[in-house]
Amino acid sequence: MSNRDVDRIARLQRAAYGAGADSAARAAAVAELEALLAVPVEEPTGEGPTGEGEARLTALPAADAADAADAAATADPPEAADAPAGVVGFLRRNRTAVISAAAALAVGLTIGWGLGASGTPTERLGGDDPGASDATDADVPEPEPFTNSYTGALPPVPVASTGAVGVFTRPQEPDDVPTHMADGSSGEAGFDLETASTRLIGERADGVKVYAAREENGVDICVLLAAGQLLAKTCTEFGQFNGSGLLVEGTYEEPYGTVGVLWRPDGTLAWAAIVGE
Repeated sequence: MSNRDVDRIARLQRAAYGAGADSAARAAAVAELEALLAVPVEEPTGEGPTGEGEARLTALPAADAADAADAAATADPPEAADAPAGVVGFLRRNRTAVISAAAALAVGLTIGWGLGASGTPTERLGGDDPGASDATDADVPEPEPFTNSYTGALPPVPVASTGAVGVFTRPQEPDDVPTHMADGSSGEAGFDLETASTRLIGERADGVKVYAAREENGVDICVLLAAGQLLAKTCTEFGQFNGSGLLVEGTYEEPYGTVGVLWRPDGTLAWAAIVGE
């Protein structure tokens, strides 16, 4: 059967069994198909195991003929005598295998991508690399203790449990009041402090002074640094004293420089170096 016959059968099948054709066209297509598919084929006869013997011609029943036509329509046509050579010829002769191989390759790539993207961070870190880390969750260090400033990593201490808070047990003296607050108002200095709570806790030969004070909330305490016209402060937070201490830094102009002091929970002070010009 030629390619032309195969195309004709396919066209007639679409007209006979497809949607959209009227009754007359459908009947004509069916009749033409029956006539076309009643093709004589050789049917071997004889007793030999290979069917050797006299051959006779017979007609296929209509149903069998239709099945044969369907198979013929979907089968690859026989290779022509003048089929092109080289890559083009190979692709034409083996187009089914080529398409199947391309589909398999696409599926393989999809599966490979899925496996490559499904690894957990632990798998990526460990893997099969002999030099990779074998650390487990048990080896991961715990987070550093909570702190409320940058002065260290020690856990906070309740203000009431510190030695520093003991400075407020003694009466306030005139020298305990910073000159910046001599008018009795801490608001003008930008601080919300109990003015009667200030205490002088340190002084240097160059006039830099350190004071302790309570905040108006009655919970937190502060360290104040007075250098020239400067008054700076650092306070506890939520009634918790930083375990490493409260650090306050400031600058002054004549001579220009920076100065800092650390007030520890036990009440001691540590001075920072002065940088001047």
